[in-house]
Amino acid sequence: MLKDLPIGLTSAELTAFATRCTKRRNDVSHFGGARDGAGYDEFLEDIEALNGALDLLYHARILQLIGLPPADLRWWFLEGFREYQMRLVLQRAGFSLPDNGRANRE
Repeated sequence: MLKDLPIGLTSAELTAFATRCTKRRNDVSHFGGARDGAGYDEFLEDIEALNGALDLLYHARILQLIGLPPADLRWWFLEGFREYQMRLVLQRAGFSLPDNGRANRE
């Protein structure tokens, strides 16, 4: 679903992200927190990083599904007014967007 976004996300990044999301979802559902002995602050920071990225990526996917042109999505993420903030949020979750508006997907 997210691999179709025209913003340069790689398969490896998406797989790692999905694995982290799955792990944290299971931690919350089955253990009520981090099961691996990590501190609660680190656990919450990881959840917050994943949530921030999901917020941006799902919003972009909805815009794509309702017909926003790929060039507009690329601009929004790679050159738009909030580009710096979105890059930081996505970097915290393990993504690295291409520079200079060049969204080449693998």
